[in-house]
Amino acid sequence: MINPNEAVAKQFSGYAATPFLWKGALNGLDMYVPELQQKKAQFQGLDMPNSRLGKRVEEFVLWELQNEVGVRVLRENVQVFDRQTTIGELDCLLLKGQQAIHLEMVYKFYLYDPSLGIGLDRWIGPNRNDSLVQKLSKLKERQLPLLCKPPTQPVLQNCGLVAENILQQVFFKACIFR
Repeated sequence: MINPNEAVAKQFSGYAATPFLWKGALNGLDMYVPELQQKKAQFQGLDMPNSRLGKRVEEFVLWELQNEVGVRVLRENVQVFDRQTTIGELDCLLLKGQQAIHLEMVYKFYLYDPSLGIGLDRWIGPNRNDSLVQKLSKLKERQLPLLCKPPTQPVLQNCGLVAENILQQVFFKACIFR
């Protein structure tokens, strides 16, 4: 039987080896790439044997952020409500130096299907009901704009932040199969 800590360390190693989907900016989305001092660092986290993939990846990303010099995670997984209805979630609010950043985290698998559309339209999720184009659209139209919605403002005020001064970036890693 495999030691749970070894399993998580191997999973972190696989996650760390997964490339960012792009560098710089793409379609108005700026990529955040951590500047870790130790690129081969070992994940020192909780035993997460039954956590779903997305939650596990968030833990890995947060661990990287907490180990990045000059970065302070202010809030993570912040549910935003309008009255009693959840209207979205802010994945992470952090300070890098003096710059506040709203960071949306994404870890996906995409398959290339040449029978679909053109360009980015051809990259689909394994279950075929999501795509790279849909995810990019969701980030730009729903997830990132949540920062400036009125119900989000009390969350920001509690952190001493103002939406207009916050840089918005994505942490987007993906395994792509052609």
